[in-house]
Amino acid sequence: MIFFYDKRDIVWVQNSREKYQQACGPIEAYIGRLWEN
Repeated sequence: MIFFYDKRDIVWVQNSREKYQQACGPIEAYIGRLWEN
């Protein structure tokens, strides 16, 4: 995961990630696996 020093950035990333999961769940899951490796 990418961590930001600004809390506003963290909130933005969390919100955008939730919206992205709703729109592209399978793709996000695949990218998530690549991200962990």
